[in-house]
Amino acid sequence: MKQKIISILLGSTVVLSAANCFANSGTANIHFKGTVANMSCTVQVNNASGDASLEMGTIDLSQVAVGGASDPYSFEIELTGCPSSMKNAEVTFMGTPSTDNQYFSVNGTDDSLGLAISDTSSGQSATTIPVLPNVLDSSGMLKEGTNGFKGTYTAQLVKLKEDVTNTSFDVSTSVNIAYM
Repeated sequence: MKQKIISILLGSTVVLSAANCFANSGTANIHFKGTVANMSCTVQVNNASGDASLEMGTIDLSQVAVGGASDPYSFEIELTGCPSSMKNAEVTFMGTPSTDNQYFSVNGTDDSLGLAISDTSSGQSATTIPVLPNVLDSSGMLKEGTNGFKGTYTAQLVKLKEDVTNTSFDVSTSVNIAYM
């Protein structure tokens, strides 16, 4: 009989403890912590940071046929100080397209010229990829070292009409770079 009473008392204690456990709910606070940092690359054009003016010089197109182009003018875009997690960089040259959307519009001309930009980053001299205005250059930039990228390009004036007048020219583009 004593065992029965002890068993009933122990059973009651367990039931009361379990009920008490369910009756009291617990709470916990969770704190999410970290640091925000704007980790971006430094953009350089021909080893100069910030905006760049590339002087192509005087270009003689008198012997160039319609559809032909001037000699290529080479330039580089380099990204330095990039986050180590960055795997790729893709470039889009933004600017006003020529009337046929194949080239960049050349200010100071009557649509007789366009500026062609080509991606020559592959390292093979015969391989150039035309860069269309406002269209992503999907070939990406080549990774250089642990936290830098480099892209090599050329610019050429393209004769779009037979009559080209003597004038100075200006083509404004901006470069948008998507980090991946």
